[in-house]
Amino acid sequence: MDFTKAGKDLLVELFNTANPTLNVPVAAVTFNAPAANDGADSATRDAKITMTAVPGSGYKGAANLTFQRLAIDTDVVAKGTATDDEFDKGSATQISDIVALLNTRFSVNLVAGTDYTDGALPAFDGTEPNETKTFTLTILAGSLVYKGSVVLTVKAGDVDLAGRTTGLDGFAYDGPTQGG
Repeated sequence: MDFTKAGKDLLVELFNTANPTLNVPVAAVTFNAPAANDGADSATRDAKITMTAVPGSGYKGAANLTFQRLAIDTDVVAKGTATDDEFDKGSATQISDIVALLNTRFSVNLVAGTDYTDGALPAFDGTEPNETKTFTLTILAGSLVYKGSVVLTVKAGDVDLAGRTTGLDGFAYDGPTQGG
């Protein structure tokens, strides 16, 4: 599957794969919010959702779907190398700036407001070389594809000396004087 697609597109693709005689277009259906699956198949399918046909789409009725979402920490980030949870801060100020890097690195499509809540990154003081901060990216309960949370590390670059005070006071020698 191409995980750079929107969650709704992926869920319809999953449905069409399980039902190969159908080719339901994404525009033909709507979904309610996913909920925890408490059915007999809950050990292998953690979410349930209702897919409802859009009137006039050529489809009718609704299907109650159960499926397994991806854990952001173990199914996505942990699939990489030991440092794949580290991101260079660059000019990033928002969580979404780092998630854009995560999306590129792992070929996924986490969307602010749909899959996670955006906000400010932890504050960097800018005086310590390679300063690092961590934050927890928590997946929203309504995410169609992902679940859970992951701790990400953001690493600032080198401290910029430009713009610092350059007019230095001269040296002052307070050592012993001659003959004294």
